[in-house]
Amino acid sequence: MKKHKKLIIASLILIIAIAGLGYAGFMGSSTYYYEVGEFLDKGQALVGMKTRVSGEVNSVTTDSDFTLRFTLKDMTGRDDSIPVVYSGQVPNTFEAGRQVVVEGKIDQQGIFEASSIITKCSSKYEPIPAS
Repeated sequence: MKKHKKLIIASLILIIAIAGLGYAGFMGSSTYYYEVGEFLDKGQALVGMKTRVSGEVNSVTTDSDFTLRFTLKDMTGRDDSIPVVYSGQVPNTFEAGRQVVVEGKIDQQGIFEASSIITKCSSKYEPIPAS
């Protein structure tokens, strides 16, 4: 009987551990992001935290060390924007006027240091009519 109890307890601990890891993985990989205005409304609460922000690319420049600098402006009609700095591979479809999601952290000076950029599909893409 003791062996049976130990097996049940070990199984419960294993199930709880797997469920906890699954939940943590799911929450960490969820696709939620803030719009620029929502992000700015959070203020200092998000400084240093890894977050995702969606907006439209505006005023793109590249430094001599290949650091990309651009402004991410709000798409909901608010007149808000965030300066973004990014060093890394840029998606082929990245350009001014394109809607993107940036992932990274905002620093104390209010500059968003992006670790990745994902371009959203444009509504310009339409199926080619069959001939």
